[in-house]
Amino acid sequence: TIDIGMQEVAEESLAKYVQEMAELGKEKNGGEDINAHGSDAKSGAVVAMKVDTGEVLCAANYPTYDPKDYATMYDELLAADGDPLANRALQYPLAPGSTFKMITSLAAMRHGISPGYTVNDTGLYTKYSAEGFTGKCWIYSATNPVGHGELDMRGAIANSCNVYFYTVGDMLSIDEIDAVGESFGFGQSTGSEIPDNKGIMASKANKAALYDDGLEQGWYIADTLMASIGQSITTATPIQLCRYVAALSTGGTLYNATFLRRAVSSDFQTLVEANKFAPAATDLMSQEEYQVIKDGMVQCATEGTAKTYFENFGYSVACKTGTAQHGNGGSDNASFLCWAPADNPQIAVAVYVEHGDTGGFFSNVAKDILETVKKAFQLPS
Repeated sequence: TIDIGMQEVAEESLAKYVQEMAELGKEKNGGEDINAHGSDAKSGAVVAMKVDTGEVLCAANYPTYDPKDYATMYDELLAADGDPLANRALQYPLAPGSTFKMITSLAAMRHGISPGYTVNDTGLYTKYSAEGFTGKCWIYSATNPVGHGELDMRGAIANSCNVYFYTVGDMLSIDEIDAVGESFGFGQSTGSEIPDNKGIMASKANKAALYDDGLEQGWYIADTLMASIGQSITTATPIQLCRYVAALSTGGTLYNATFLRRAVSSDFQTLVEANKFAPAATDLMSQEEYQVIKDGMVQCATEGTAKTYFENFGYSVACKTGTAQHGNGGSDNASFLCWAPADNPQIAVAVYVEHGDTGGFFSNVAKDILETVKKAFQLPS
């Protein structure tokens, strides 16, 4: 199923923008040799797939290597900075960050929370400050102590408002969030013919299994709040994230990720088997739920966190940016998901860059990929 032209574009674009982020970060650091603002970005992956079949059109990793060097340069590749032998696209699960917020939104609607319910984001979430947990809006800082103000669900998705999702997440149980996340493939194999890592979905049972100490095994309110913004122990691979956003685009039809369109005999004369592209799950969301998610993700591109990158793109895109803390030092991880066109979904894209600092910047990789399919999918130029 791989489109070789798209694969080439994906590899080149991913390398270009990871390197650009590293240079931009160094400039922001004033030339100082510190790991901040994306200056330590050096690895990532991007996956694109057809939304109505699960066919993987490209799966690119950075850094990568020339396969002809595998046997002769294995030791050098094994020791190389950035681990070029790693298949990050399928086997590196990391925290999805804010790209997970559509799951929390669906869980909230099913709990009975209206999409029109508003939260006044003043910059800080202080309900549990006395217990040691104070959440921050991503735009809040000591020098800019502000929030997004009044936001409903659509606006919270578009602007990636942590305070909104802390507030809503506090109304939910982790079991409610977990059920929706699992239905969209979190914590599960994508069904790919190439082995993938299942990652993990935040849940009481999964946390208890991760730790030996009884105190650490316990589930706390802070765990639910962090899970609601795509943190806690939730992790996913780029191919899982791509499969998830593809399912959102179809209104709730989840396909297995596949690299195999058909199998033929060794003489290429006989069709042995054709992939039927049967859905793995259907009806994962109602039409009303779909409309809210779509509206918020379109607003992300037109007036939210990705506006700068899609103002003059040429056709409508539904997207979500993400930034994830990881506790390993240095810059935050960056993620970006989208489907396009927004009103006639054809392709889904997921980009994930370790230490990439800001997800919106890596929408540039997705844009380069979308440019390659305008003609093939009869999209406007």
